[in-house]
Amino acid sequence: MKKKMLVIALIVYALLVLVSTKALLDRNEYGVFETKNSYYYTGEIKDYSKSSLLKFAKNVEYEKLVDHEVFYFDKDGALEFDKLASYNSEKEMFVINGEEYKMNHFLGVVDSEYKMLGSFFDIITSKGFYFVFVIIPIVILFMFEIYLLFKYMDYNKNRKDNNNEKKPNKKVA
Repeated sequence: MKKKMLVIALIVYALLVLVSTKALLDRNEYGVFETKNSYYYTGEIKDYSKSSLLKFAKNVEYEKLVDHEVFYFDKDGALEFDKLASYNSEKEMFVINGEEYKMNHFLGVVDSEYKMLGSFFDIITSKGFYFVFVIIPIVILFMFEIYLLFKYMDYNKNRKDNNNEKKPNKKVA
């Protein structure tokens, strides 16, 4: 029973570390986590709970979003949502409230919202979580491996010394 619990705990730990590492590596300059088909965001947005994880569809047809409420990052990097006025596919720019923005400022419409998952996602993608649950265990394992290396070298040295001691010669009568 203890062995099963240990295996389950190690699997959960490995999954948390993988998600944390992937999310930290794949965040853009606005704190948006990108996957192949979606964007995920957990920061402050008016009319949405801070503890929500918002999923945005990626690769949407932008022309169909004109006159719809969309999420975008303004010039200061704050996430806003407003009505999309137009989209210029040649310049890859969109216009909201008379201002032009590049496509890297654009998120789109909310595809789905995961309540209470935003706080959990914020915790596992924080630098503190990564330091405590990834960096420190790696350093401890590295130091333990060095300890085992020295212990093995000392064991082999003592074994070699014992084998090199002169043994008394027995005379055959």
